[in-house]
Amino acid sequence: MTGIQAAHIMRERGRFVSLSENQVHDASLEDYIPIDLKKILPDRPVAFSLYYPVYTASKKELTFSTIAGEGEVFKREMWQFLAKRGIASVYAHKSSLTAMTTYFEELTRCCIDSSETSLEEKTQSMYRHAEFLVETIFRDPEMGHIIGDASRWAGMVGEFFQKDPVTPAYLCRMFAKDYTTFTHSIQVSLLGMAFGTHLAWGVEEISDFGVGSLLHDLGKIWIDNHILKKPGTLTQDELSHVRRHPRLGHDHLRGISAVPPRALEIVLQHHENSDGSGYPLGLVEKEIAPLARVAHIVDCYDALTTKRPYKGPLTPYRALRLMHEGMRESFDSRFFSRFIDFLGK
Repeated sequence: MTGIQAAHIMRERGRFVSLSENQVHDASLEDYIPIDLKKILPDRPVAFSLYYPVYTASKKELTFSTIAGEGEVFKREMWQFLAKRGIASVYAHKSSLTAMTTYFEELTRCCIDSSETSLEEKTQSMYRHAEFLVETIFRDPEMGHIIGDASRWAGMVGEFFQKDPVTPAYLCRMFAKDYTTFTHSIQVSLLGMAFGTHLAWGVEEISDFGVGSLLHDLGKIWIDNHILKKPGTLTQDELSHVRRHPRLGHDHLRGISAVPPRALEIVLQHHENSDGSGYPLGLVEKEIAPLARVAHIVDCYDALTTKRPYKGPLTPYRALRLMHEGMRESFDSRFFSRFIDFLGK
């Protein structure tokens, strides 16, 4: 990209204005899917067109300018130009969703199969791929075919973890420190799959856990966001509202064939306690599915060690101490003991 082109792009007091003459006029932001710029690798062909939204206040018009067309190379110069100006997201049209999921799946597969790629790069690729899947599913839960893509992601990660076990300390260093539903779901999934390897689970069990934990909080999209982000103590009515999310997620997913039965059990039962005090069914330990018992432990641990609207993060030691001293009756004691051993690796 030349300096003249850059000047045209940033000509209104530093505001991003236009990238090309190829613009989509009268567009709706709802027709486009945001993609973190870091998820698009530069100097490689992109199988779908990339856009950036431009709003012209004088015309009250939203247009989408083309950054790279379908099949074109997304040049490093353009990638760096956007990144330096704090532009964190680019966009693709919803009609390109199949091409997008294929693109990220191929990137992840190539990355984890490469002998020249570092463990850090492989893990980051798996994480970024999961981010795309979770954000897409949570944005539009009617996209059932994306859940099939999530199943393939979990299968890839399960196979990788069995061949190249990843330590929990390494994973947790990479994890986000601020809690969001997206990052929490990914972190429970990755940490739980790594724990499943420690428990000598087979690839199918690890994969089912990965899918179920990616989707375990899906029901929260039907919960009032003001309640989810409330910094103070929830009222009884608000708490009852939040506790609907396991059943809401389960009821939505149970008609989708791509969701394995064990993954559905995680979605429904991840807040069930071994002593029967959990929700939504009040099951006791022997009635709770084994993978859901593990999900409950990992879910709680990740929630305690990340920053929430109403509390700061705990250190791993303090989180485990709180779980042991104040919540021990909630967990399967055998799995909890093995989880402590696993975190010490």
